[in-house]
Amino acid sequence: MIDFYKRKIVEATPDKAGFDKLGIFNFLPYATDRLVKTLVTTRWGGFELIDVDGNPVSYALRAVSELDPGLIDRQIVHYGNYEPFFQYEIELMRELPAMGYELLYVSEATRPELTGQPTDKLLTDYFELIGNADGTVNITDRKSKRTYENVFSLDDTADDGDEYDFSPLADEIPISSIAQAQASVKILEYENEFILTSDYEFEVPSELTESRQRTDSIVKIPVSLKLFVEKHSPIIKVELTIENTAKDHRLRLLIPTGIASSMSFASNQFGTIRRPVVDDALAYWEAEGWDERPDAIYPFLGLVGLEDDQHAVAVLTNSSREYEIVGQQFDTIAITVLRSVGVLGKEELHRRPGRPSGIKLPTPDSQMLGKLTLDLALTFANSAVEVAQAEKIYHAKVESYNQMPFHAMKLNKSKQITPCRYSMFSAENHDLVLSTVKKSENTGEILARFYNPSQKSVKLELAGFDHYVLHSLKEVIRDRTFDGTVKPNQVITVRISV
Repeated sequence: MIDFYKRKIVEATPDKAGFDKLGIFNFLPYATDRLVKTLVTTRWGGFELIDVDGNPVSYALRAVSELDPGLIDRQIVHYGNYEPFFQYEIELMRELPAMGYELLYVSEATRPELTGQPTDKLLTDYFELIGNADGTVNITDRKSKRTYENVFSLDDTADDGDEYDFSPLADEIPISSIAQAQASVKILEYENEFILTSDYEFEVPSELTESRQRTDSIVKIPVSLKLFVEKHSPIIKVELTIENTAKDHRLRLLIPTGIASSMSFASNQFGTIRRPVVDDALAYWEAEGWDERPDAIYPFLGLVGLEDDQHAVAVLTNSSREYEIVGQQFDTIAITVLRSVGVLGKEELHRRPGRPSGIKLPTPDSQMLGKLTLDLALTFANSAVEVAQAEKIYHAKVESYNQMPFHAMKLNKSKQITPCRYSMFSAENHDLVLSTVKKSENTGEILARFYNPSQKSVKLELAGFDHYVLHSLKEVIRDRTFDGTVKPNQVITVRISV
């Protein structure tokens, strides 16, 4: 559906003879420079980009591949045209409209040189990164001048649990990738971004025995860690790919923060929740006869972090959503990569003695064997409020659509004409975080939902609005003259269509 509507919007913009089109979409509520990484497909040996006013738009070419024309449109080959297509992977920095899009035109031109040079130094406006021989990374935050060592190590423990609950072996010492990995580290520098790749193999026991002990049989788990570090962004994007070959274990990614904390903060459906890093009930759960040990293993929605008076460190996610704060000082964020178990319900667990939580049935697919890729990010900020804003940037990814004359599925020409540049609305104050933009369930009005993650009142400021129609979460009108003041931790829904 996303691809369909991107296509509908771009195809409804004015055509220009001899040109293809590239539509770029920004879902942040303010205009800002965004790194655009996209694909352009054409039969031309090279191309150039121009904006609607005819000004050239510079880009860097990252890769080129040749495509069979039958993959683009089988009718081309049916009529005997076997001329190949070229798929160009490009990047460009562009200031995009607030909550809107911009159309660029694509025309034939000389192909530029490929970019992407090996380097041994990764230095940006915000970070300095060094890849270590054990697969971890040392990160220096240039703003705070703090260095974080051995970031992104892997931690493996046995998992004697079931599909309901994790359960460790008694007194087990976790296996760390720091102690054994021998990584191949490479850094490529592009015009606007560095890519650091660290590949290695992590050796772990292959499974549990019937006596619930780790076997002496060792298997290797191939690991590939990729860091995408934009030169002007405070967010480090992480792509972790593993090939799981072991059973009955839990694998976690560790991010040491240097912040000894009693509380973590994490996003949920309605804002941010703070939780203790150690559950107080650990001191008395057995004496009171609880059914399960209350470990501080928690879910999170989009971010989890630790903060002190000066700064905050947080993990953003587009994949795994389980964490625990670990370490002697409780200063390390542990993100669950996978839990490998083979039973729906199991009895007499170390942290849940007694009956099974569910039926004792084998579930071999939940051993999670095979390839798995996680998308995460790491950011450093002055407060949890800045982290919430970084989370929005991370999740509001730039989208694009490349229109060319060939397409396997033809659409009727749109009767509606869309502009080449469009902005639905623009937020002048960036302190509030945009949650949702949607049509009302009962009318055609456009509603926007914002929340205030700070501990002070903040004013909503949308360009062209001096007052707002405030709706409840049930989308019932509450106030037609709302002045835009949003209290700490408050969520508001306002009408933005005139």
